[in-house]
Amino acid sequence: MFCPNCGKKLPDNAVKCNKCGEEFRQEIKNTETDDFLKKEKEKAEIKAKKLEKKAGSKKAGDSGKIKKIIIICAAVILVAAAVVGILFLTGVIDPSRKKTTPTKAADETEIEYTFKDVPAGEAVLTFGDINVSRDEYEFFFRQSYSNTQNAARLNFQDFARQKAGEEYNEANLSEYYNQYAEEYFKENPHAFDYSKPMNNQPTTALDADEKEISWQEYIRNDAINTLKNYRIKYQLAVDSGMEVTEDIQFQVYSHIEGLRNAVTQGGGSSLKSYLQMLFGEACDEEFFKNELIREYMASKYDSESLLSKIDSYSDDEGGL
Repeated sequence: MFCPNCGKKLPDNAVKCNKCGEEFRQEIKNTETDDFLKKEKEKAEIKAKKLEKKAGSKKAGDSGKIKKIIIICAAVILVAAAVVGILFLTGVIDPSRKKTTPTKAADETEIEYTFKDVPAGEAVLTFGDINVSRDEYEFFFRQSYSNTQNAARLNFQDFARQKAGEEYNEANLSEYYNQYAEEYFKENPHAFDYSKPMNNQPTTALDADEKEISWQEYIRNDAINTLKNYRIKYQLAVDSGMEVTEDIQFQVYSHIEGLRNAVTQGGGSSLKSYLQMLFGEACDEEFFKNELIREYMASKYDSESLLSKIDSYSDDEGGL
């Protein structure tokens, strides 16, 4: 992309020109977010009252078991999906290597949330009162790009496997690309080509004016929607009184240490350098830890919301 103010060539995901300082701000309508927050809080209050009424007739042990199951089965964290997917594809994680599970360390309970929200004037995105920094936007943009790139690579691998038949060898993927790319993209004109710039590659998705959007726009929209989802749910979790509990601390600890083991065992120099390669220079371990805390808390908020729905679902309501 080029800066509309001075014409300097910039990265496709740039949010500010490093020559003239022009900002490419994107703002989400506050009314939409505020309405969503208000409705979610109202639903949470209604559920809380229902739970209070039923508390006397329910066994605490059964409820505790349900809660544990739901928290364990919560939706997969997107950060994990992006990172692990890349580790497998790049060979940093070897599926045949013996897996190691981090053991509980004495300092694991010292994990704290240290992120400081940016002032409104420095935000590149706003969701109601939630301000998003350039570094955080870049983190989610790169994550969305990595997910898209991984999916595109896997799709092409399937195509190459069919073409090469029994002689298929994954180590020869670059050769297969040179051999089959033209045919692949002729058959799949809207497929994402991870070897080319994404701003002039069309998708089948449409904008508000029913016009095709590019893969750059698609990835940007996906990053913003994912970021918005986690940030709002994290804020709802905080507003409901949720804290960084021991189970969240240990989940974050296990996630980071498991990833560190995968990187070092695969020959990587350090977790920090690998994170920065994936998500940008701002993503050191502290930055990554804070993102994980937010995402695990958002998922726990979802889990507990689901638990309250289960608890409030009676035989009469279900028609049993």
